[in-house]
Amino acid sequence: MNRFNAFLMILILNIFFAASLAIASSQKILIKSDDIQSDLLIPITKSIESVLKSADENDTIEIDRYHRRVIDSVVSLLSADGYFSPHVEVNVEYGLHEQKIWNVFIIAGRRTTVAKLDISFAGSITDKEFDERVQFLIKNCLLQNGMGFTNREWNNTKSKLLNALLSHDFFFAKIVKSEATIDQENALAYLSIVIDSGPRILMGALNVSGLNKVPESLLKRYIRYNEGDAFDQDKLNDWQQHLYSTTFFHGVFVTIDPAITDNFIKRMTKENISSLPSSSDNHKYILPVNIVVAEAPSKKIASSIGIDDNAGIKIEGLYNKNVPFSLPIIFSTGIGVDRVRQKIFADVNLPHDVYGKQNSIGASLDNSDLHGLNITRFAIGFARSSNGYSSAAQNINITGARYEANYGALLAYDHIKIREYSDFILPSATGTVEIVRRDLNNNVDPHDGNLLIIGLGAGISLDNISPYARTRIKFQKWLPVRSKDVFTFRSELGKVWSSENLKIPDDFGFRAGGANSIRGYNYQSIGVHRGSAVVGASSVVIFSFEYNHYIDDRLGVSAFVDVGDAFNLFKDISFAIGYGIGLRIKTPAGPLSFDIAYGQKYENLRLHLSLGIAF
Repeated sequence: MNRFNAFLMILILNIFFAASLAIASSQKILIKSDDIQSDLLIPITKSIESVLKSADENDTIEIDRYHRRVIDSVVSLLSADGYFSPHVEVNVEYGLHEQKIWNVFIIAGRRTTVAKLDISFAGSITDKEFDERVQFLIKNCLLQNGMGFTNREWNNTKSKLLNALLSHDFFFAKIVKSEATIDQENALAYLSIVIDSGPRILMGALNVSGLNKVPESLLKRYIRYNEGDAFDQDKLNDWQQHLYSTTFFHGVFVTIDPAITDNFIKRMTKENISSLPSSSDNHKYILPVNIVVAEAPSKKIASSIGIDDNAGIKIEGLYNKNVPFSLPIIFSTGIGVDRVRQKIFADVNLPHDVYGKQNSIGASLDNSDLHGLNITRFAIGFARSSNGYSSAAQNINITGARYEANYGALLAYDHIKIREYSDFILPSATGTVEIVRRDLNNNVDPHDGNLLIIGLGAGISLDNISPYARTRIKFQKWLPVRSKDVFTFRSELGKVWSSENLKIPDDFGFRAGGANSIRGYNYQSIGVHRGSAVVGASSVVIFSFEYNHYIDDRLGVSAFVDVGDAFNLFKDISFAIGYGIGLRIKTPAGPLSFDIAYGQKYENLRLHLSLGIAF
């Protein structure tokens, strides 16, 4: 019975596939033209395909009607692109197996050009102080005399002119007249537009609605202006993004329009408010800056369970408290447990500043037991990171490099047990700085660009006041191949400087192995052997080469080679090589990677799971 069902299913699928091919190949479209631009061929073909999709092949009357519809669709598309006097003919032939061939003959004719563009303004923008701005708008208009005319460019021109006023000074600007007269005989377009700027808008008093527990001082941390400053929509957008990125709010709206704010409050809080007052003279209106917020829950409890290719099952719990003691800070505490590590921590995070810098302080108790090295650590530390929204960063071209700097300081008390070797206490104080240079087309799923991270650190061992230092450099390059594929090169170099036999914190040394290091080897299993344990080395070298081929927009396969070692002396280098294949699934958080890698040094085959890019 099972064999019969399988045979029946295969038969049905084959019949369906054959029928699909027959339908798909029953009609063919051939476009013949000597003067049409090549970039119009695809949209014209798609337009005709859309028209013919429902055509009845056996109905002669129906075919005649579709003749007219095909011609109309081509004429309409050409008109939108500036060809107002095209000549279009359609005839139908039959090829092999009665395949219907639609021959479309097109003479596009002369493309319409802009003969005259008249831009006029009314309202306060005609004041003498804006003369230079008006001339700039006219000079830099998208359409100019002599350019080819298209509906798309004409609409874009009008939108850009209007938005240039709406976003700065003139919140109530509007187009009061817009005309496009086409001389089809001479293929000329006569265009005119009149924009009324309305009064000049100044920013008035700050009005805030929706605050409950969050103090108003948090808002004033980002919203800085003087009453009477000119209206600037970019500033309002910037303030809104700053407030939203603090995580104190799940809804933020910043505007100077009383009507819009009123509607937003009704929707967010279901309360009615009256229109906000304004003052004016003949040329200027002062409108208040209105901020409406909806606060996020003050308490949040989260838990998760996952699996790691090295640590096995991982269980984590997190508790967040916003605005404790009426202070604009976030208190976080949590616990994490897996087979090799147990950790409990408490952090206090301050809101970021206008440059995106966020300060935090915290304490943690951590125990790990990995490859014969057991470390129990109590630590308190300070960090300054570039995690927040930055006003300055938004002014950088999206294709340009962006720089970040992160700083940290840590006081740690470690109890270290090296299996079959030693057991000792190590108090230490360290400071670190990390400089990041990003030049990527996409920070989450890059296909082109590079990433450079330079890490510097220094510290002292508090039991004998001996110094140590570290340098670490990571670099990754993405190269696009064809339309979807990408080749990546990743490298890591690191060196620790200290006096001979000085004990330093293990996390200041280097170990390698694992998903984002050298695949085919256990996580941090490559290092210096002491007794029956693997401890951090003073140097590391890692290189990785990977090719990703994407089958579609979401699914891809990869092949890779990783090579490297963590060592103390160059004469002791013994490179570990890992190579294999993998599966890539694109997600909003970055590519999800499933890799099967063979570690040549120890002749092991391992599965690695990771999310996001290697850095």
